[in-house]
Amino acid sequence: MELPPDPRLKSPSTYNREVTIAAVTAFYESLTTLLFVEPTDILYPPPEGWPHITQENEAFASLGKTDEVIELLRHLPYLDSRREKWLVRPETRACDYVNQEPSHYQDAIPKDAGIPPWVINLTDSGRNGYSLMFDTSDGTATERRPDGWTYDPDYTKDDPRYWRVECEDETEPLVDRLEFYKQRFQNLHWIPHVQKVGSWPTIYEWYDEKWGSAEAKAMREIYFEHGWPDSFDREACQGALEAFYYDFERREALRERG
Repeated sequence: MELPPDPRLKSPSTYNREVTIAAVTAFYESLTTLLFVEPTDILYPPPEGWPHITQENEAFASLGKTDEVIELLRHLPYLDSRREKWLVRPETRACDYVNQEPSHYQDAIPKDAGIPPWVINLTDSGRNGYSLMFDTSDGTATERRPDGWTYDPDYTKDDPRYWRVECEDETEPLVDRLEFYKQRFQNLHWIPHVQKVGSWPTIYEWYDEKWGSAEAKAMREIYFEHGWPDSFDREACQGALEAFYYDFERREALRERG
């Protein structure tokens, strides 16, 4: 079936497995420059791929995905969820198809959502985040909220891309979407931190003086005070953020200011 040009794309997009793997790898590795993911938290596949991720494994066969989707999952790196449930954007966790049951990541996507077998989510929305739906037919990514908000249709009902109507209204090559994520972290609009004890990984959001919380602004300033991004003193920044985290009176005062 020859499809009309994608109304959401400025130019055609194509899928390439190696390009996809490289983009995901580069994104995960970029997170290690912040006070967040450590290099040892990235699980790299063996040359032949993760041995248990196959269509012969019922856990993956039951997903009903194409052979190419399974081959892609077999050769992707993952953030190790055995230590932390890693966020890759606010309220959104990376899928770890190595250490978690793959069906676990389908819970936020209704069975009647019409997601085709050549599409797989690379992130887990939970209750308030986004499932990053990756389409191996054209190499694009579309974010989906758990509430399945429906926009005005920009695909006809007989178009195999019609499932995107119940997703966010932007679709773009995965490479571009992950670059957007990287820039959000690089510019500290998303401010990540992992307390050494007593807390899950957190991403604070800051956009500008009008749309950012005082608490997020304070954490952002701590990063800058310690040389982010060009001469970043990672260890000293960690100490300063820890001190800030446990200064409950200061944090409460900042929250009251908004």
